[in-house]
Amino acid sequence: MQYLENTGTEPALLNMAAAAKLVTAAALARQESRGGHWRSDFPKTEKTGTRTFMTLADADRIAANHAMPRRASK
Repeated sequence: MQYLENTGTEPALLNMAAAAKLVTAAALARQESRGGHWRSDFPKTEKTGTRTFMTLADADRIAANHAMPRRASK
């Protein structure tokens, strides 16, 4: 495994990766369509929105439940 040279940008990269994971997990967890965030499996919109909070541990659990199966090696 290669490691990045210590350039001082690692915390920023970790923050970006954490933000991307949270946004993706929130989209996977949502069970409605809202505005531009339309889902073919949940096409209806609730009358009132619900504010939710998610931790990185929550995002990890959601990602684990939606993980794509690995392809077999040729």
